[in-house]
Amino acid sequence: MLARLKEGREHGSDLFPLDTFDQRAQAGCDIGYIHWHDEVEWVYVAEGAIDVFEDGSTRRVGARELFAVEPRTLHRYSAVSDCHLFVIVFDGGLLEFAQADVASRRYIDPYR
Repeated sequence: MLARLKEGREHGSDLFPLDTFDQRAQAGCDIGYIHWHDEVEWVYVAEGAIDVFEDGSTRRVGARELFAVEPRTLHRYSAVSDCHLFVIVFDGGLLEFAQADVASRRYIDPYR
């Protein structure tokens, strides 16, 4: 991974490593810049559609869809139409359980 593309901002605080973003963009605009970080990123597309670039491939995500970006994954977004996104970036440790179970193994462990 290219160190120069690592996002330089802190997401949340040491006590609560989580940050949220409410983003709107017009059709044809890039949403942010290409980057990566050590945290998990969840994105909910409330309105419109975006193209998601992740590690060399692109996919389209539309209204009322949620997707996740794994830690240390190079990514960026482009608005296909006017759009509204809700983004949560957080330390995967927030998803840890005291005891492993089927749900944590299936849905949480892949993001560690």
